[in-house]
Amino acid sequence: MKRTSFLRLGLFGLAAALSLLSPLAAFALGEGDDLREVSRQQREESELHTPEAVPGYQPVLFSPITPELAVPIPGIEFSPPTEDGDDIVVPFLAQYISGIYRYLLGIATLVAIIVVIAGGFMYLLGQTTGSAQTGLTLIKDAIAGLVVLYASYLILWTVNPNLVNLQPIRLTRIQSVPLGEDAGQDGDFSDVPPNPDGGEDGSGSMCSLSYNQGQSPWNSLPYGGSSALIVGSTDTRTVCSDHALTNGSSCFGTFAESACGPTAVASVLAFYGLQVSVSGRAPAPGNAFHLVDPIDVAIFAIKKGYRIIGRGTTGRVMSDADSGFPLFQARTITKTNTAEILRVLRAGTPLAFSCKSVRLFSDDAATQRILNRRGSDRLYSPGHYMVLSGVVNDQILRVHDVGRRSTKTIRMQDLQQSCGSPVEIKPRPGATGTISTTWGTGSGAITVQMRLPAQPAGRCQTSGGQAGGAAAATSGVFSVPFTYRPEGQPATAWPDGSARILLPTRLRSATSQPRVRVFIYLHGNNDGNRTPEDRYLPYLQRALERVAGTKDIVVMTPHHNEAGDRYPGFNLADFYGVGMRALQSALPGATAVDVVVGAHSGATCGTSPVILQALSSPLPGTRGVIAYDGCLGDDLTPENATGAGISLYLNPDTAGMGNEDPRDVTGNERRNAIVRRAWSLGSHACPACVASSGANAQCYGQSASFARPGGGELISFETSAGHGPSVEAMTNIAFCAFYR
Repeated sequence: MKRTSFLRLGLFGLAAALSLLSPLAAFALGEGDDLREVSRQQREESELHTPEAVPGYQPVLFSPITPELAVPIPGIEFSPPTEDGDDIVVPFLAQYISGIYRYLLGIATLVAIIVVIAGGFMYLLGQTTGSAQTGLTLIKDAIAGLVVLYASYLILWTVNPNLVNLQPIRLTRIQSVPLGEDAGQDGDFSDVPPNPDGGEDGSGSMCSLSYNQGQSPWNSLPYGGSSALIVGSTDTRTVCSDHALTNGSSCFGTFAESACGPTAVASVLAFYGLQVSVSGRAPAPGNAFHLVDPIDVAIFAIKKGYRIIGRGTTGRVMSDADSGFPLFQARTITKTNTAEILRVLRAGTPLAFSCKSVRLFSDDAATQRILNRRGSDRLYSPGHYMVLSGVVNDQILRVHDVGRRSTKTIRMQDLQQSCGSPVEIKPRPGATGTISTTWGTGSGAITVQMRLPAQPAGRCQTSGGQAGGAAAATSGVFSVPFTYRPEGQPATAWPDGSARILLPTRLRSATSQPRVRVFIYLHGNNDGNRTPEDRYLPYLQRALERVAGTKDIVVMTPHHNEAGDRYPGFNLADFYGVGMRALQSALPGATAVDVVVGAHSGATCGTSPVILQALSSPLPGTRGVIAYDGCLGDDLTPENATGAGISLYLNPDTAGMGNEDPRDVTGNERRNAIVRRAWSLGSHACPACVASSGANAQCYGQSASFARPGGGELISFETSAGHGPSVEAMTNIAFCAFYR
């Protein structure tokens, strides 16, 4: 074989070898900068995903190791491994292969240059030595080899870009989970999507729980001992400006970012109807009695030292809940005791628990894994509190996720692998009446009063033949979306599927045709184009949950986005007809006994408020109209608020629009005073329903009987809950007063 053949074979062989290496070296030709950028983002994100420092838990810290070559190769440099959530990203192999590729490419280029030079000499001297053709062949072969070398990457990328993408090795870290005391981590849980169903479906057994750490009015409050939360606090720290909580203990996370622990415990306490009066509470309703909520439990956690700024909440907020809420007892159930967990859930008791890097599912069969925005099925790597709310079967449980306000499922095996032992928090036997306790010590101590109804409302629903439990008096609420859009109005103003019906879940299994009491709620302005769940629906849902076990009330509410005019094109009778058809699709044969209409805020305002339709052209069976906190006394007046025989409830809230001077033409007269003057109302003892509903209100009427001329009642309930929360307070009163 001639020497030129050997040279040709060697050069093409080297070119072929390098072409095979080229797809493995893709990021060496442009991906390296991306990797460094990803590493920067991972370091920033790791601020949100550091292990929780809680008693008894020693986190495993990540210590990167960068290897060194025994024989250095020019151009090869290794980057240290990085963290990406639960994964360790190791770039060594990719960087090594790309370095070898560049090194061999340089050698091959040098060899090709030498061959071209040698071929040139042979070609020039060929006339005397007879080697001109050999020299020309060498030059052609060298150039062809270089083309193959440098074109291989482009050719493979053109065929399939995936052929030239070498990914770093990703190793999933095994998370240790502390037994007993778990903790919720400060962080952003927005990467975990809600369950598409968004609520209970009535199968298996379940408890209806509604609190969510991201809902108003607490979502943006600081979860820490600032004056925004606790009266008289001297803590000057504010909410972290970057909302990434990277400032450690120098600032507070918000409830939406950090308060999953208090929200989970509050969900359980409120399930039983616990009412509290917290002397040190700053947000509305202040120290007035109200249904316990996450703000109250957060104050308890802060006063007891269970809140660790920059870290989260220790598990003692669950296990020691009875120390702050003496009407309750707390018991930890070992998570391996599956029989006891199932027994407690089926007996009607929700369980608070916490997890780290846990798998959750969106379906009852636990086959549809929920993925975060990185595509991982390991959710809540920082740690997160939730509530076990029911049983699908012996291996699958229901979960109320307080971070995303939706019902998910969890397998028993995942509970045991990724979660701490759940805690049963329930009323002590015979725990009724009002008691007083103290949170905190010394000058920082605050007095707290609490009470339970004579028959606590909490009860999990059981259906589908589950062992144990009972179907009696469930507080479950089922949501039915439907579409209502006035004729000629755009879908942007009245979105498809945005109207809602709320009904007691037990009605879905009724053996006879249900006869329901229809409660229509008209919401106020929606200039932010928010969903019902982000605005008023939680208030209505919690109010209905209080009575869903005993009263056949159905809530109907339209939903519109702000479109200049309030309720553009809306017709109450048309909406009622559409709503009844939607109700009858969910409850075949359902009929309405009577109707009550309520309107809040902007629905009571304007030259012709939409609420007037309920008074001037009442629906068949209309019993009453409620004017929630809004333009009462200025746009809604005795002159236009007619309607003989219909009860009229007014609700100027003294922490909301009821404390406004509407036109500043009558001195400093507020709306609540204008209402009293316009309707000639005097102060009288409130009906018994105010106390039983847990609302704080002063009552005014034309007489002690609150009789309205022409029939019905006329009462002004001056609540102090705040503009939004007044919806829940007044609805609680209405559900008692109209449906005794």
